Amino acid sequence: MTSATNLWAWAEERFPPAQGIFVAVLFTTGVLYGQFLSSSDTLVMGLVDVLGFISCWAVFLMLRIFDEHKDYVQDLHNYPDRVLQSGRITLGHLKILGLMAILLQAGYSMTCDNGAGMVTFYWLMVFGWSLLMSAEFFVPRWLNSHLAVYATSHMLVMPLIMAWLMRIGASGSTLTAAAWWLVLLAFFAGCTYELTRKAWGAEEERDSVASYARLLGTNGVAIAIMTTLGVTVLASTGMVLAIIPSTPGWGWYAAPVSGWLAVVVAVIRYAKLPTVKTRKNNEIMVGLGMLITYATPLTAMIAYRGISWTL
Repeated sequence: MTSATNLWAWAEERFPPAQGIFVAVLFTTGVLYGQFLSSSDTLVMGLVDVLGFISCWAVFLMLRIFDEHKDYVQDLHNYPDRVLQSGRITLGHLKILGLMAILLQAGYSMTCDNGAGMVTFYWLMVFGWSLLMSAEFFVPRWLNSHLAVYATSHMLVMPLIMAWLMRIGASGSTLTAAAWWLVLLAFFAGCTYELTRKAWGAEEERDSVASYARLLGTNGVAIAIMTTLGVTVLASTGMVLAIIPSTPGWGWYAAPVSGWLAVVVAVIRYAKLPTVKTRKNNEIMVGLGMLITYATPLTAMIAYRGISWTL
């Protein structure tokens, strides 16, 4: 098999292309919210935003590649059959891919600034924090023994990414205080994702792999997921209230609350019977719930302000 084929196999295993749907919603929400808060004009997107989406997607690719380097030795022991660990690709291949992703992000940010400005500054914050994450803030042993601190430190990259996207949308204009709603949403959505992906089924548990279910118990991790997603829903509602000046109709709350309730049902089932099946169901429902919290204010912006397409 060729290196390109093996890289695609790695991507399907560790960075599924389907995640691009979530990245597209996240990117569009961040950029348009930046526009919305900094201008009263009709929202605008164009071909340049396609490059922006690819650059945003490249941020998450970069984070995955950093993680692959950071966890390589541990994963050799825990997951020897993965594409990378089995030798079908090497860390060298990922370094080249990661460098391309970084150059794309930097180039796009500087293009938005016509040089170096606020967009580039916020991207440098994203990049710098990502480097610190890859080094586990130079205290790997301590950090890995304090899982809650580990999760918090790593999820702080999400507000930085959203701040970068809002700056792209603002085009140098000032953002209002309502920008904090999206920062809050991004952080707690990230925490929800982190809790969910490390809440294993009972038969998947192993001492050498971090597990919030083992740390908090299945009931505890279920409550934690419900709570963090609940805060995410509140932040999404805060965005809607900032977007629509008059009192929004109940329909704007129905979608995110329904998504949260679906997650509640899923994690309660997981807590009662923590299996691979219920764990995977958690991931699906939490993914949908998170997607809805971004998509609801995005829809509100487009409905209230309108949107046009430009070349």
